[in-house]
Amino acid sequence: GARAAGLNPLLSLGQRFSSSQPLPAALGGSQGARAAPLPTASLAVAVAVAAGVAGVALAAPEGQFLPEDELLETASGRKIRASEALAGAQHVLVYFSAEWCPPCRAFTPKLKEFYEKANARPGAGGRKNMEVVFVSSDKSEAGARQYMEGMHGDWLAVAFDSPLRWSLKKRSVGR
Repeated sequence: GARAAGLNPLLSLGQRFSSSQPLPAALGGSQGARAAPLPTASLAVAVAVAAGVAGVALAAPEGQFLPEDELLETASGRKIRASEALAGAQHVLVYFSAEWCPPCRAFTPKLKEFYEKANARPGAGGRKNMEVVFVSSDKSEAGARQYMEGMHGDWLAVAFDSPLRWSLKKRSVGR
């Protein structure tokens, strides 16, 4: 399963950060860095666990964990600040995946379908019901881009060359 691919289950689910706290260095924070707010991820976690793929999914803790100025990428390659991109989502799922990982490739289309159904109708206040942030474990940026364009839903990604990607990957995948 996913553990055979070297991926670790849910990270720091109980961990909480308030907007007044600096971003921890373990999550890519630097002196004075602040985190962007994230909503709870309970729905997305429940779906991932029910699908038997907790090993390839990371739940974003309630509160914050992305630097507010972190640039996320859309499937089309457009860059957008994390604070802006995630501000309206009711649930956020941070998804570790790679083109070379068979369990990931099997689950990604299921996540894409769920994402599309979850966002088919606007949530409360017109907000998006769910947002996915992809963190690539691919070996090359070209491989990550091809995987994202070919199999992923219309979700966001931490840039392949971002120090945050390496920090999150190290904490969740252990590499």
